Amino acid sequence: MKTIIKNFLNTLPRATQERVFYNENLLNAWYVKFFSKKDTWLSSNKNSYKGKRLFLLATGPSLNNVDLTLLKDEYTMGVNGIYKISNDIGLNFFITVSSFYYKNNIKGINELRVDRCFIPKKLKKTFNLKSDVSYMNVIYPKYRIDNEFSKRTVPFDFSTHPDEYIYAGGTVIFLALQIAIYLGFKEIILLGLDHNYADLKNSSDKSYQSSNFDKSHFDSSYHSPNTDVHVDLDAMERGYELAKYHASKSKVNIINATENSKLNVFKKRRVMDYIRGDKC
Repeated sequence: MKTIIKNFLNTLPRATQERVFYNENLLNAWYVKFFSKKDTWLSSNKNSYKGKRLFLLATGPSLNNVDLTLLKDEYTMGVNGIYKISNDIGLNFFITVSSFYYKNNIKGINELRVDRCFIPKKLKKTFNLKSDVSYMNVIYPKYRIDNEFSKRTVPFDFSTHPDEYIYAGGTVIFLALQIAIYLGFKEIILLGLDHNYADLKNSSDKSYQSSNFDKSHFDSSYHSPNTDVHVDLDAMERGYELAKYHASKSKVNIINATENSKLNVFKKRRVMDYIRGDKC
């Protein structure tokens, strides 16, 4: 039946196809919004960090050039492999969402000791976490038609109510920004967001072998050998632009303090300026 429907849709004019798949995204988002329970911790902690600043750690190799122990007195949020160095920095928040990453890191994530973990609700039975956890109602992207259409729809939107639902697409940093802005952080300082994929060859399904990323992370064993890794640069940059727009509306300042970052969406500063307490 799915093949019959797909073949039929392929006979429709391009504009009609786009409208059908755009509405599919709307219906998917609507279903998650109206049939999922709120996370009570997030609901009760909206703007509870108002006026504070947050260091948001991605996993790029530039982290190896920063003395992260200087962040112990700061609010910190990390993603994916940051759990491996969480004790060094006194990590406050941890988030993971990737279907590719968690499978080989369940034990390490379970042992994590932070103030709060954020995990997709669909993985609730997968983990046995020692930290307190919020289970996110994630609206996952749907890839349809071709890359040009996906560029405009992945991620589909930015959630201002992540206690109810949160949008995924491109990078886990996008979800982290939705949560950080909701929690009220006035300033979000990005570290380890190298965004350097210059040598990556195009892949129609956005799937690559982990060997392509041996030097793309602070930890050379970040990915297990011979595993698939999903990378969608267009979705990453659309997500960052959405986050920048909503941060501006909320008067939140996002700064990219990553050394030699290739990402130019956010204002750039040196990380030591912030660790010393300078303001932008």
